[in-house]
This record gives sequence, structure tokens and C-alpha cells, in this order.
Amino acid sequence: MLKQFYKDLTRCEGRVKQLSKDFTSLLDISVFAYGRFYDDGRASWITSNADQDHFLLESEMIPHEPTFDTKKSVPEGMKLWFCDRPFPGSDQFYKERAKRFQMDHGMILSRHHNGYLENCYFSGLLAKKPLYNLFLQEKELFVSFMDHFIDQLDRTLLDVISEGLPFSAFGKTENAKSATLDRTALLAVSGCGNLLSLSSREKECLVLLKDGYTYQMIGKELHLSERTVEHYLESAKNKLGLESRPDLYRIARKL
Repeated sequence: MLKQFYKDLTRCEGRVKQLSKDFTSLLDISVFAYGRFYDDGRASWITSNADQDHFLLESEMIPHEPTFDTKKSVPEGMKLWFCDRPFPGSDQFYKERAKRFQMDHGMILSRHHNGYLENCYFSGLLAKKPLYNLFLQEKELFVSFMDHFIDQLDRTLLDVISEGLPFSAFGKTENAKSATLDRTALLAVSGCGNLLSLSSREKECLVLLKDGYTYQMIGKELHLSERTVEHYLESAKNKLGLESRPDLYRIARKL
């Protein structure tokens, strides 16, 4: 189930970006997402940044998501995302999230419907306090965009949102405590299990390669010779069964 969920997030990413780009670019919103939490115990969403949502799952944050409580405890309106409900490790989670994606805690607009809770998530660049002030002072602007975005949903996006996954698939237990998401299992279901065969050095080189570093720059960062870096990346390419450097860049994005 999670494997298909990952595919759906990635498959819909471009369409969500396209439908929201005018609004998000105008307000410096770095990540936008639309989601539904159904009363029958299912959750589903689409996003403009699938990598960020992969991180949310891997970080074990999802079971702490306040909107998993559905409309029984989540009021309608606009509020900071998660800040009113800190959880163990939340400080570190937010720091890591900010470092990876250059984004603030985010804001959420919630509305109740018959059978589900509907949410729009807006996250801006860390320094963009004007976005937060606008969010608080111009509610109608965000509500209007939410209606506009929903009106644009096509069959592919509607199918993904309507299907959803049971809360249990995200590690939520009956007593609402977080269940541990095993990193090995998560990599496996997301189709990245072969990354586990790489050494720590090979992974470090791949991460820097993804970030645009040349072999020479990677060597300087890791205190290695350029030839050693080339050896590590060639070894990673062989372990992953890849044939070209573009394939290596592609797989690096999964780290």
C-alpha cells in the first residue's frame, strides 16, 4: 500500500505544481499540499513536493499529525501547522525539515465536510514572515485559492484523493501513540531497498552529487582525493546495477 502511495505522490507532483504555481510563486510558498482525512479512517493527499512527504513518512512524524483525529477534534479555520501540538522530538524534526527544504513550520486551512476533513497546507521560506501575517489577516484570499484549486482537480487527482490509505498504514496505533516506522522496511516498500547495500561513504558521495557537487568538490568536502570519490561512485553504480551517470543522479535523489 505504501509503495503505491509513494508512486501516487510522485505521479501527481507535477500537476499540483502546475495548478498552484500562480498562487505559490506570488506568495513565495515553497510547498503546497491538499489532503483529506476521512471519518472511516482513511487519509489521502497530493503535494507539490513529493520528496518532502517522503521525509515526513520516514521521520515518523505522520502518526503525530493532528488532523488524524479528524473533525472530532480539529476545528475549522486557519492555524500554524503542528505548533499547537508539540510531540517528542518535534524540535529536531522542524530543524531538519527547515534545513532540507528551506521552509517554515507551515500553515493549514481546515474545513469540515460530510464524511471527511479537508485541508490545504502552505509552507513558505523561513524568512517570509509576511506570508504568515497575510495568512492571519487575509483569510478570504486563502479560502478563495482553496476553492479555486479544488475546482481544477482532474480525474487523476480526484482518484488519488478519493482512494486514500487506512491510518494504520502510516504507523498510527489504536491508542494514538506513534508506531516505529522501520527505515529498512520503508526503503523497501518505496522501491529503494537496494540503497541499503551502499557503504556510508558511497551514500555521502551520492548525497553531495545530488546537491550539484563535482567530484573535486566532493573530495574537498569529505577530505578525499578526486580519484577516491570516482571509485566510490563507480562502486555505487555497480552495486545499484546502473549503466550511466544520469542513472546515478536519478537514484541519488532518493537519498
